[in-house]
Amino acid sequence: MGLQQYLLDNLDRVNSRYIGIVAMQPQTGRLITMVGFDKQNPAHDPCVCADYPAASLFKIVTAAAAVEKKGYTAGTNLKFNGYKHTLYKRQLTDTTNRYTISTTLEDAFAQSINPVFGKIGALYIDPAALKAVGDALGFNREMNFDLPWPVSHLEIDDDTYHRAEIASGFNRETTLSPLHGAVIVATMINGGKPVEPTLVDQIVDDRGNSIYRARLTFCPRRSPPERPPSSNG
Repeated sequence: MGLQQYLLDNLDRVNSRYIGIVAMQPQTGRLITMVGFDKQNPAHDPCVCADYPAASLFKIVTAAAAVEKKGYTAGTNLKFNGYKHTLYKRQLTDTTNRYTISTTLEDAFAQSINPVFGKIGALYIDPAALKAVGDALGFNREMNFDLPWPVSHLEIDDDTYHRAEIASGFNRETTLSPLHGAVIVATMINGGKPVEPTLVDQIVDDRGNSIYRARLTFCPRRSPPERPPSSNG
């Protein structure tokens, strides 16, 4: 309650249109705090609204797909040309010249390098495989929760540049909620097991007997993971 009240007391309600803050215990799914603010609609809770662009948070999905589907590791060497935070079509080639920059998957993720993740999505990973990992991490399906929780949206087509936009988070079509974002991060901490979040710990009757207690529940995956041969792209 202390953290919840602290956040409520310190929200920037003057300069903010939306605020959604979610903190959860990754090993149990228990929500530590969930604070939302919508300036125009006070009854609306942005924390469980799935209309917000996933942006670079989707790089977690792309990195997971690269590890699971292509055998990448943190040290896998990757290359790109141009600026780190742009995504031009000319950056989505395997051309190597004196301007080419080498990096690792770990550093590309830490620095949120768009062309690296764009190339992974456009050139190195099958779109169906990327979507399968996204679905496994909670996109396009309902997940159990104590409150109504709209479905996050992910759609990938065959256009090369579109796949690059999706994989790097450089688009507004892939959407999720702050709560789903917390679940994705918790999944990585749990070694790839998505845990269902819980808001209510337990309910007791007037005699103090527990009639409901939250239990740790891992979200079912749509399909078993594949492990194709290792590749550096």
